[in-house]
Amino acid sequence: EYTEQMAADLQIDVRGMQVDQPIVVASFVHLDSSLQNTDSLGIQLAESFINELQQIGLPVADHKLMGVLDVNDKGDFAFSRDMGQFYNEVNIGYVLTGTMIKNSKGLVVNARLINFRTNKVVASTSKFLPNIVINDFL
Repeated sequence: EYTEQMAADLQIDVRGMQVDQPIVVASFVHLDSSLQNTDSLGIQLAESFINELQQIGLPVADHKLMGVLDVNDKGDFAFSRDMGQFYNEVNIGYVLTGTMIKNSKGLVVNARLINFRTNKVVASTSKFLPNIVINDFL
């Protein structure tokens, strides 16, 4: 529900723009000095945004797709986080990324859609997620 509302906010910001190059969605990170730390909630936010952006008609690409199915005794796998296994170069037009800021009452999630070539923020949104919503993910 929260990512659906945030995607609608992003759609308002890009109204009238020609978003025809793919959007890739990065994991949401904790707002710290490195901007390199995430958790299951940050990964789940990214996964939800892939769906929500697709639902509102924006072009989304998944950069984690491998070129083959990895079939083994643990299952059948199409995704990887190993850059050496990625299928091909994705023609990235935009990146959706965001930060998470925890406080005593919950989590503030900031998201922004950035032109990958110019670094221009073309859309942004922010929502507060109360502890009751996020406790299952942390």
